[in-house]
Amino acid sequence: MNDRRTRNLPVEQDRRCQDRRSAFRTSVNIWVEEATDEARYLHYSTNISARGIFLEKRLPLPLDTEVQLEINLPGGEEKLRVKGVVANLRIEDEGEDFRGMGIRFLALDEDQEKQIAILLSQLRASRGVA
Repeated sequence: MNDRRTRNLPVEQDRRCQDRRSAFRTSVNIWVEEATDEARYLHYSTNISARGIFLEKRLPLPLDTEVQLEINLPGGEEKLRVKGVVANLRIEDEGEDFRGMGIRFLALDEDQEKQIAILLSQLRASRGVA
């Protein structure tokens, strides 16, 4: 049996004990449209960073699936269109009341990076976070 939970690794070598996030995440309540080759879906997002976004989804896509996202930016009718890949899954409850998938943004251009930075800055400012 090759279940990662049964391995006896030192804490510093166990990925479950390491923070793998490379960018600050902030809570968000926005709708995101996800498109694959087969279908389009509307999801609720719970957090976003400069590198990715988490989407609530009862049946997440497999890891490494590429998706097109249209993120409804708060305060306007503008949508941010980005390409991403499923980077992690939350398929067990794990103490949370939702399932979903983490999407890592792929090949953001300068304008997309700027739009995400502005969104993150506005979200932090609205919460009094520097």
